[in-house]
Amino acid sequence: STAVQWESKFPPTEDALMHSVILLGDIKHPATDSSMIRLLHSMLSDIQEDKTSLILLGDIVYPLGLPREDEAGFDEARADLVAILSTLQTFNGNIIILPGNHDWAKGGRDGWDHIKNEAGFVREFLGRENVFLPPGGCPGPVEVPLAGDVIAIVFDSQWWFHKYDKPGPDEGCDFEDEQGLFIQIEDIIRRNADKKIIFATHHPLFSVGNHGGHFPASRLLFPLLDINKNLYIPLPGFIYTGYRKYLGSIQDLAHPEYKIFRNTMLEVLRSYPDVIYAAGHEHNLQYLEKDSLHHIVSG
Repeated sequence: STAVQWESKFPPTEDALMHSVILLGDIKHPATDSSMIRLLHSMLSDIQEDKTSLILLGDIVYPLGLPREDEAGFDEARADLVAILSTLQTFNGNIIILPGNHDWAKGGRDGWDHIKNEAGFVREFLGRENVFLPPGGCPGPVEVPLAGDVIAIVFDSQWWFHKYDKPGPDEGCDFEDEQGLFIQIEDIIRRNADKKIIFATHHPLFSVGNHGGHFPASRLLFPLLDINKNLYIPLPGFIYTGYRKYLGSIQDLAHPEYKIFRNTMLEVLRSYPDVIYAAGHEHNLQYLEKDSLHHIVSG
């Protein structure tokens, strides 16, 4: 494939600008903490809409996606979703919203139902089709042209990690098995190898955040700060941080199943230099260039 030469001068002049992409994930609770929404609103008010795309990288609704109206937590989840979508109502650029593990009910039994609820709410609120992607709870990948030779390839990585009911070939998903899923990913990247590709998903392949087993020194003594920033209760935090670093839950890079996902994706991407891999999951900002892969975490 032909390596894509990315513009190194930043920011480019208005005339030279081809396209801007805003990446944002893990917004947490915007109905009660509006800091991210204010930042997003500020950014959207100062751009050329015809040259801008917004990609929300999963974990849109905490903690369990959007339940049914008669389920506990619906009002709070709906309020958070309204806070986000209200900011986007007048934005006429490209919008891509993809789910994360929290949208899938934190990997629980109701996950597929909750993301279908969320997708339907987004579609109705914004009055736009093909915003919540991939459709129907399928993993994708889905190709979305952004501008010129700039495209997004959208993949729902939580589908791969999810252990309960989820759609497959019988529900119209375009693959035969999990191995076939990665073949589909490689095929869609190969067909677009001469373009500028942003591979957008939720789970990162590299991380110096908590899911990668990296914690501030304070967590060695006060591990409950991850649950509540005011819980300064001294405990042997090295047990918790060590577990996350060397064993981890299925949502941590140290977990055997996460390693399979990561190694398979890296093997696919190794043949396609200059892809931008954009993920959320962590609650921080990271950039790493490794083996020509541009890896961004924006959570």
